[in-house]
Amino acid sequence: MQTSVNDFSPFLGQPIRSVQTMLRKISTYYDSMPSVIPDGIYGPETAKAVRWFQEFSGLPQSGAVDKKTWDSLMIEFNRLSDIAEPPLCIQILPFDFVTILPDEERQELHIIQALLKTISNESESVLDLDITGIHDEKSVNSVKSLQKVLGNEENGIIDKLFWNQLAKLFETRISRYRF
Repeated sequence: MQTSVNDFSPFLGQPIRSVQTMLRKISTYYDSMPSVIPDGIYGPETAKAVRWFQEFSGLPQSGAVDKKTWDSLMIEFNRLSDIAEPPLCIQILPFDFVTILPDEERQELHIIQALLKTISNESESVLDLDITGIHDEKSVNSVKSLQKVLGNEENGIIDKLFWNQLAKLFETRISRYRF
């Protein structure tokens, strides 16, 4: 894995506090690891946590942070940070969204149909459909049924307005699972 200076930017200029910050974050995942308060002073508690981490990582337990220890700390810190962060949001449809008419076949329809299917599983008002990537009769009828629920013209056409309403409805549906 290639790293750049930007990968370490939050840790530049304060190496002891940086080590302590990483150790503190890592200790929240391992009960037996001593916790450290990032105070910028490399005292006995920091050395004890470093030795624990070195043993955990299969490194010599010197209590000093050499390059191998630093690299291992960075890898574990980044791994745990990725686990702790919420999932990344991605743009799943092109910015130049095009209207999708009945009988059209488009890659984007897989995503749209999956959202419709999820909503149809929770609402008897929205008709079920198959995820095909084709705006076939079942897909058009599912769109029409949701358009009816939303108070829109029931034409089965997927346009930007319909997509935005579908996305908001889906977001509302999943938002109840957030803490």
